[in-house]
Amino acid sequence: MDLKVIQENINLEGISSEINILLDKYSLQDENQISLQSYKENPDPRKEWHKGNGKVWDIPAKEEEFQHLLFDEIPLINHYIRKFGLYRTRIMKLQPGRVMSIHRDYSQRVHIPVTTNDGCRMMIGKECYHLEVGNVYWTNTTIEHTAFNGGTDPRIHILGCVIKT
Repeated sequence: MDLKVIQENINLEGISSEINILLDKYSLQDENQISLQSYKENPDPRKEWHKGNGKVWDIPAKEEEFQHLLFDEIPLINHYIRKFGLYRTRIMKLQPGRVMSIHRDYSQRVHIPVTTNDGCRMMIGKECYHLEVGNVYWTNTTIEHTAFNGGTDPRIHILGCVIKT
């Protein structure tokens, strides 16, 4: 199996509140990706929030070097990052009507769905999944996968890399 629930009933209200604090404080409401970790020690969030975004070959350091927490304002999210041993963690927004290209990642991922809708799906290999809010998922994204949002509202996930299991 290439997807499994690794925790149920997370504090979704707290996570959503922290994301809103972050978006408001740093004026990041229009961004589709926000890095939550940096490759630098004691990073300045205003300068580093975008450095882990995008394709792995476009970032300024190796994925596994993105281990330093960027934002003190999100202690609950930082707790989950530490708890699951995540690196290069990002808030990812998939707008309605958007489809990610089919691709393979270098590492497996943990997804924490924050907002979703019935039109959101993730395909891993030949299987199609709907990731429900309130759960934390481990995904084997080292095989071909994609995600799409066929709904009318944005899909927001916290997404972090994990060491292969």
